[in-house]
Amino acid sequence: MSLNAADSQQAICLLSHNFVNKLAVIIGSCQIIRERMQASALPDPECQRRVDLMERIAKGLADDVQHYRCQRVESDKMAMTG
Repeated sequence: MSLNAADSQQAICLLSHNFVNKLAVIIGSCQIIRERMQASALPDPECQRRVDLMERIAKGLADDVQHYRCQRVESDKMAMTG
């Protein structure tokens, strides 16, 4: 079974949308953990560093996916009008 270009693009959009949503959950969880650590009487610097790293990586991945998705939309628009 072969997908045509429109079906393939729709599948990519759905996958990227779901991926960004899951990254948003990770980012939100990191923010909650950070807030709880800051409220703790004995914050753990190593744990804080790791949470910061996880959040930076998740944000970077989300930005990369968004950037790729926006490039695809623009190139598809140009191809349709060009």
